[in-house]
Amino acid sequence: MRLPSERMIAGKLGLSRGTVCSVLEQLKIEGLIVTRQRSGRYVAEGVAEPAAAGRRTDYPAPRLARRADALQAEPVVAVNTERAGAAFQPFAAPLHCFPHRSWLHAIYRARSREFPGHIAHADPLGYRPLRKAIAGHIGLARGISTDPERIAIVPSTQGAFDLLARLLLDPGEVAAVERPGNPVAAALLEAADVQVAPLNVDEQGLDPTDLERQSPRLIYATPTHQLPLGVTLCPPRRHRRIAPGTAPGFRGGQSDADPRGHAARRPRPETACRALGRRG
Repeated sequence: MRLPSERMIAGKLGLSRGTVCSVLEQLKIEGLIVTRQRSGRYVAEGVAEPAAAGRRTDYPAPRLARRADALQAEPVVAVNTERAGAAFQPFAAPLHCFPHRSWLHAIYRARSREFPGHIAHADPLGYRPLRKAIAGHIGLARGISTDPERIAIVPSTQGAFDLLARLLLDPGEVAAVERPGNPVAAALLEAADVQVAPLNVDEQGLDPTDLERQSPRLIYATPTHQLPLGVTLCPPRRHRRIAPGTAPGFRGGQSDADPRGHAARRPRPETACRALGRRG
């Protein structure tokens, strides 16, 4: 099929000839039209006819992996954006308290510097100066002795759960998770074919009574401010079984949402399970 001239297309659509020429050139690059000398432009052979107006083409849904099916089966934790700023919303940050102006200024200062190496392939663990600063901060604020090589920067908490499930657990192994606890963590672990064993929580925090029977490979806990009850794990329970290094063969995962953990404050006694281990 022969196409109209650039002038006719521009006049019919109310566009400039420059715009029409750019579009036609792009269609030629994509192989949708061809140019014949002294004859004009034509639709390339094999290009399907456009669907009739109002006709909907239904395509079969792609087959998802079992892991994706498992994630779809779990309830999604949604945040009500219409009630932004309202109290007692789970997983909703107080965005009105965020220092937007300071954040934008920091981004502008960072982008104004010349750092070509930062846009190339970077360290998979994350920006090392940031990891070094985090290591120093948690050493002062949480009593955790570590180094930047033991710290990884992840895009989100869900990304961290997914990474832990793929690196530390094989299908069929057991992970112990608080009940009540973070539903996203449990859903991601179950989607990775990991058996999730619940750990009850009372006024003293996570109850480790069932750990001997469950023999988990991984324990995920929120000891400082338990999610969602807010209780703090008592020191005797931290020492009993949860401290890393006291139970061979498993790893401990701690989610710390304590906003008061800043360097100007002395470390809270036994506030981090990692601080109780033998290794930094």
